[in-house]
Amino acid sequence: MTPVALLRLSLPPADRIEDGAVVASWLEKAGGRDRSKGPDVPSGSPGSHGSTRSSERAARTGSDGTGTWQSVRFDRLAAVAGCFDARRVVLCPHPSDVAMTEIELPPLPAKRQREAVLGALALLTLAEPDQLSVAYGPRNAEGRVPVAWMDAAVLAALVAVARAAGLVVRAVEPPPAGLPAPTGEVAANAVLMEDWVIMRTRDDEGFLHPVDARSHDPIAIEARLRARHPDLAAIQWLSADEPWNGGGWSWSFPLVNGAGAGEGSSWLMPTLAWSTVAAAIAVVGINLQAARLAAEGKAVSRQMAADVKAAFPEVPVVLNALQQARQLRDARRNGVIGGQGTGGTPTGAGLDGTDAAALLRASAALLVQAEGQVQALEFRDGQLRVQWRDGSAFGQKDLSALQARAQEKGLAVQSEGHGLRMLADASQPPPTSSTGVRTAQASGGATAKAAGTVGGAAGGATGALGGPGAAGSPGGFGGVVGAPGALGTAP
Repeated sequence: MTPVALLRLSLPPADRIEDGAVVASWLEKAGGRDRSKGPDVPSGSPGSHGSTRSSERAARTGSDGTGTWQSVRFDRLAAVAGCFDARRVVLCPHPSDVAMTEIELPPLPAKRQREAVLGALALLTLAEPDQLSVAYGPRNAEGRVPVAWMDAAVLAALVAVARAAGLVVRAVEPPPAGLPAPTGEVAANAVLMEDWVIMRTRDDEGFLHPVDARSHDPIAIEARLRARHPDLAAIQWLSADEPWNGGGWSWSFPLVNGAGAGEGSSWLMPTLAWSTVAAAIAVVGINLQAARLAAEGKAVSRQMAADVKAAFPEVPVVLNALQQARQLRDARRNGVIGGQGTGGTPTGAGLDGTDAAALLRASAALLVQAEGQVQALEFRDGQLRVQWRDGSAFGQKDLSALQARAQEKGLAVQSEGHGLRMLADASQPPPTSSTGVRTAQASGGATAKAAGTVGGAAGGATGALGGPGAAGSPGGFGGVVGAPGALGTAP
């Protein structure tokens, strides 16, 4: 088989497609076999009969300058497939099966142009538009669009027969596409085939003209052509035996309704292969990105857990760093000294023995019923002592209830003389050190006083023990506990 880059077949009329003569023109691949030997036509085959003009084969350089064109005539289409290994097969139907003309159209988008072509064609044909296969080329400078049409069933039958013969059809072009495009002073290239004149006038334009079967006088034929095309300056007549080596034709009939099935086999598999490779690369990339994001998320979670443990050392285990941090923050703001244990139970762990402000906030939350009954406060060695006014004291029942509420908040409350003593940890024995004494007294509406840092801490602790004391105001836990407080700014 002869390897060829392009195989163009000039077909017989559709009613003789299976037994009519076929002219095959081919452009050999670079580095192929000796071009002077022609195709490998087996002896005794239809292509080796007397009608095969292998001895009169014409050779001609392709119009695109890519190689040498050759042609040979076969008695049957079935004999072609066994002689050529063609990369691209193009069919040129017989002129009797195709009609061509030019129509004038304004500049239109591609979709609108097709609608305009079909609308104009409806006035030129008797067949229904859905029964025709219509092809058209680009609009030229004069505003004319070349149009060709043929019966869709005939087109499908031609392609089906070619496929059955083992040919993979890539395109079906109008007959003028097989002629070389005119160059220089030549206005048109024409060839006489049976009772038809095939003429190519431009790269994408051409015409088909029937001639009288009784007279093939070249002078009379050219006179008729010039009468129909007065703008043609010179016509170059080609021999019917020369190769159909036309190139540069940009439009063809659409292969639809199964007519073009199989013509994409040479590119379909590579396309599917590359698509599969691209999809695999995309999946791998997505998985790598997901793994990177998961690793970053775990690193952020570990860092958040470390930050929570650093801010709240009393937390034994961090399961949900953000939620636990919010709960511990809110607990501290609401006067819960420790963190939240299992099940949300308050715990006294984590209280610094010198954290007077935290102990004062917790005490203020407990002594809401002691409004106006507090005479003095004293913070010493991690303990807060509350002294009642004369005649004010908690009964045993009230003291038990207070101790129960204090235990829930991680505090220990002990009765001491005429007052109370509050500790951060019930298991911690009372310290004996006498350092760090801080007191705050309010007597009979006297100006609030505080010693050390208690007043400043208490006065600024979110209103837990009130703002600066005012003369003549009752004592107590201002803000939360009572009126403006017993504790004010430090002197």
